[in-house]
Amino acid sequence: MTITQRSGAADPRQVRRPLHTGPTRIAIVEDDPLSRTLLSHMVSLLGHVPIEPASPSAAIDAAASGEIDLMLLDLNLDQDDGFAILERIRALELRPDAIRLPVIAVTGYVAEQDRTRCLDAGFDRHLGKPVRIEALRDAIEACGLPPRDAEQDRSGMNDAARVVETARRLRETQPGDFSLGPTVLEKFAMRSVRWIEHLQEAARGNDRQQLFDAVEAVRAGADFMGALRLAQLTTDLLSACAQSDTATMQQLLRSISAEHEAILALLLAPPVQSR
Repeated sequence: MTITQRSGAADPRQVRRPLHTGPTRIAIVEDDPLSRTLLSHMVSLLGHVPIEPASPSAAIDAAASGEIDLMLLDLNLDQDDGFAILERIRALELRPDAIRLPVIAVTGYVAEQDRTRCLDAGFDRHLGKPVRIEALRDAIEACGLPPRDAEQDRSGMNDAARVVETARRLRETQPGDFSLGPTVLEKFAMRSVRWIEHLQEAARGNDRQQLFDAVEAVRAGADFMGALRLAQLTTDLLSACAQSDTATMQQLLRSISAEHEAILALLLAPPVQSR
């Protein structure tokens, strides 16, 4: 994962902070419900408060009013273009009393020309999808927002406890809407199954680039779920591939498949009802 800073970008220490008080508030402008949920969850894990504007216009209003500290902006929105949204935000910041908002581009376009275009357009950072929590943390901190301690709440847990906690957070994504939680979980489960399938296909075909891309996707999902062993297994697979160690690769693929099945069972298990 590459995080790139635009040369000549404003020094984050000189950016005036928003008018609100309290925890750091990060707006997530993303029209895909699952991607929005995953980003919100990662923002929460990092100790910040995720804000999900109802529309691009609402996101611009939040930026102009100083209600948020930072924005994660997807470039390919159904209703609008990410570059156009950023242009409107930067135009509003030309006012003498305006507050400059750090904005991070979040996109599946990760070629060098895509990064350059984003940074030249006025984005403060560029994050490629799938977003890994470490890359998101580093990008947020690089924009001048201090690290938080919420991740420490999960540091003492084992993988099973972290996955169960992830499932709980996903179910509570939309308080009062009990139909959405399971749908988000099911979509995430199906997406993770595709990641594993792509990983296996790349390993069988000995396609190094495809394997690297698949490993990045699986590791991002494993990070999100808190499945540290799965993340490590994919890293080990990449090393075995680099050494052309076919026997180890086959063993790791079996371990990855078994670990993923166990994680899915935890993730999709019915929540324990308190008495």
